[in-house]
Amino acid sequence: MDDEYKIVAGNWLDAIGNIISAIAEIRTLAGINDINNQLVEIGEGLQAVGNSLIGTVETDDYLDFSGNWIEGAGAVASSKNQTSFSIIQMDHVYSKPNSVTIHT
Repeated sequence: MDDEYKIVAGNWLDAIGNIISAIAEIRTLAGINDINNQLVEIGEGLQAVGNSLIGTVETDDYLDFSGNWIEGAGAVASSKNQTSFSIIQMDHVYSKPNSVTIHT
């Protein structure tokens, strides 16, 4: 893929991911909490892919290169945090009391 296409595609993915995450955060403030964590996960994942794609472009500016990879890693970490939080919430909501049977 040409470097210019990587930059354009990466920036679009980053922008779309940002918009999806922002919508999820606004929904949280409005009290609509049904799928917000999943939307944040998707948005952060798109941001990570976009920044990683931009990070593959050859450049002489090492700060630009490093910044894209660091931002991509941050988006991945944030997305993983949302996933863990979702699993904890679901486990808390759907957990059943453990029953122990002792056979003697």
